[in-house]
Amino acid sequence: MDFIIELDKIIFKFIHSLSGHSGIIDWLSIFFAEDSRIFMGGLFFLGLVLIYRKYPDKPLYYILVATMIFLLPVMTSAVLREAIMRARPFVTLDITPLIEQSIRYSLPSNHTAASFAIAGMYLAFLKKHFKPVLILAFLVAIARVHTGVHYPLDVTVGAIIGILPGLGLYYQEVTTPDHNEKHSNKHSNNKKLNNKKSNNSKKTLP
Repeated sequence: MDFIIELDKIIFKFIHSLSGHSGIIDWLSIFFAEDSRIFMGGLFFLGLVLIYRKYPDKPLYYILVATMIFLLPVMTSAVLREAIMRARPFVTLDITPLIEQSIRYSLPSNHTAASFAIAGMYLAFLKKHFKPVLILAFLVAIARVHTGVHYPLDVTVGAIIGILPGLGLYYQEVTTPDHNEKHSNKHSNNKKLNNKKSNNSKKTLP
């Protein structure tokens, strides 16, 4: 465990040492680290609206499930942080963070857990929008390290906690017989449609 902690500090020092060399990169890092609650929160509520429209038969049920996918990791992260009690890097190391941050415990990163929980919600219910949301969550995690308020291990654990509920629900869905049957029927229908178009094309040839 001591080896992991020391490696974590080495990686942190390297990433944080990249700050202060580019105003644009520092500004972007500050934006993603400090304002993630605004744009990720916006994506959360947008996701709820899209879920409401996607599942008109049971909209409130799916909205409740989506909300729990978000809340469970956030609450878990908050409990673990108080139990582990790891100090922030700017408390134990001789560094100055790029953003103001209250001196609370560091592991896991709650910002990262919340961001990846929202990405997990999109994975479970709105898969075609998942990748851009995941990229934003990843940028939040990197920014929290770059600005000096979290260690890499903090955001890694936060990301795992955040994505797990959505990933579990997605995996459960894709492995159910109903999903496989629907996918098989869709593939079969597409094949029949393509064959029909091919036959029609042959008939129109002189």
